[in-house]
Amino acid sequence: MSAALATVPRTVTVANGRYVPGTRPPHARGKSAAGQCYDALHYMQTRELGENERPEDRRFFGAEREGGRWEAARAVIMDHATDRVAFHRLILSPGQEVADLREWTRMVMDELSDRLGQELHWVAVVHRNTAHAHAHVLLAGGGEREREGVLTPVVLRREHYGFLRQAGDRSAEHLRGVGRAQGAAIHAAVEREASRAERSLQAAHEAAHEAAQEQDRAARQREDTGVGRGDTAAINAPPRAAEKEARATPTPTPEPPVRPQGGVKGGHGRGRAGVTAAGRALRDLLREHGGGDTAEPDEGRGRTGRGGPER
Repeated sequence: MSAALATVPRTVTVANGRYVPGTRPPHARGKSAAGQCYDALHYMQTRELGENERPEDRRFFGAEREGGRWEAARAVIMDHATDRVAFHRLILSPGQEVADLREWTRMVMDELSDRLGQELHWVAVVHRNTAHAHAHVLLAGGGEREREGVLTPVVLRREHYGFLRQAGDRSAEHLRGVGRAQGAAIHAAVEREASRAERSLQAAHEAAHEAAQEQDRAARQREDTGVGRGDTAAINAPPRAAEKEARATPTPTPEPPVRPQGGVKGGHGRGRAGVTAAGRALRDLLREHGGGDTAEPDEGRGRTGRGGPER
């Protein structure tokens, strides 16, 4: 192996292509550049789908655009065609698993634009119908120089294809690093959420344990004082509050006894006051009519003397 070949870094990215000239000889056969541009765009969108592909996966995209009809894509290419080069047909494949193939293609084309010092106009479609996912890119044959701003031909030589392969490897490595960083960030966020949830659960368990202990203490206190659950509040109430409540509650006044009428009979049910009143009435009656015996009735036995009326 020669020293020149030994210095070339080994790459896994695949980058191939060809260009379509802008002008043709007078008697050239075949389709014009515009016709070939239409065929290329038609192939990019209608090629047989892979097992895991859907029709919407074949949408056009560019440096700053996503989607759009084929007429707009053809205008991007043919509006920037030159007489020397109408457009380039490129096939780019990372040769390894890349999460976002569209973003990878944009990164590779951005590096090519910096290398050429031109603003590039291109459209692409991703295919996943082979063992290796790849992107078909149509690159317009003209691009504006950074300083002059004049449309000049985009010329790709062999070294430029080698640069595309190296750019593809760098872009794939960058995306993998971003993916690892994002994965690490997601893992850290998940760990933080899990730790926060564990702390919240531990606090809830501690609160429930303390509440159970408080209930046990209250139950033991009720058993010791011999009161029911409804009296717990009265036991736990401060003494001063209980005294204030007692003072604020009025004391009920007892009702006076009802005296029975004088003429009410009754054996054991007659009261002492009723017997005395009957004796006095009999005494007064005897005095008015001149009765001789004015002795007081026998109150102790609950009946009158011999001179009184029968019971």
